[in-house]
Amino acid sequence: MPLGAAGRAVSIVPAVTSAPARWACEHLREVLAGRGVTEALRHSLEQVPAADLCIVAAERSSPLAAEMLKASATVIPAAAESAVLAPGRASGRAVTAACGSDARGVVYALLELADRAQCGDDPVTAMAVARPSVEQPAVRIRSIN
Repeated sequence: MPLGAAGRAVSIVPAVTSAPARWACEHLREVLAGRGVTEALRHSLEQVPAADLCIVAAERSSPLAAEMLKASATVIPAAAESAVLAPGRASGRAVTAACGSDARGVVYALLELADRAQCGDDPVTAMAVARPSVEQPAVRIRSIN
């Protein structure tokens, strides 16, 4: 199976239960597969091969989110729909944390990674997160009918 140009496969660990967040994990997997990157959804961090880029999706309420973001001293805002992409550590390994204040925030974080993978010259390198990125809506209500 082919790898990304950076020579790494990608494992996605969906530590989420909501249907939209799980859909976003699958969407990211499909984008990577479409770009020729070896990818897999894993049920736990222990299943991720050591050489893989490991992306973990988690909500703010998850102890795993707190563990991952501790190393970068990143806090997920409490505001609804907030999204965080950050380098982190979990179970003794480096991970890319795709977190949100809620399920929708996790979706936004994962869709950002999917866009990077889709548009970048090298999809694996494009998803690299060197420093935390924290985004939240500027307004509480997004639209009016």
